[in-house]
Amino acid sequence: MSDARIFFAGMGTTVLLLGAGFSGGLMLASTAIDSLPQNKATAADRLQPARVVLPTTTEAAPAPVQPAAAPEPAATSKQPAQAQNLPAKEMQAAAAKAEQSERAERRRAEYADRESGRRFAERKAGRDAARLKQQRDQQQQEARPQERQPGIMALDFDEDHRRPGGFFGN
Repeated sequence: MSDARIFFAGMGTTVLLLGAGFSGGLMLASTAIDSLPQNKATAADRLQPARVVLPTTTEAAPAPVQPAAAPEPAATSKQPAQAQNLPAKEMQAAAAKAEQSERAERRRAEYADRESGRRFAERKAGRDAARLKQQRDQQQQEARPQERQPGIMALDFDEDHRRPGGFFGN
């Protein structure tokens, strides 16, 4: 076979493989970009959120509305007085409940303050202990006589006995 024929066969194979790879990449990229799921709900399809306002627990419950009716003639005189005291009792109960919740909140805040103070004190004590230990170690090192450490030698042969060799000492 001639050299030119081998060269053009190699070039043709290279162009063919590059073209197949490039076109496969384009197909994958276009399917990834173009295909969007059609079953997703859009913002226009969603319902508007409803706003729900709940009363806070510290607010007193409103007194029930009583119909304006004439009192029955057979009713005793104590019954209207109890009806008038009922909203006042509910208000007192609500005020007591609010006061109790405020006390509980104060206790929780005080507990959190104590806990953070305790954690701070523990961290400070740990830092102080570490600092004292470091100072003690430095004082002990200064008190010891300096010992002379022998140096580490990288090579154990003399200059006279150098072996000729390459970069890796062969």
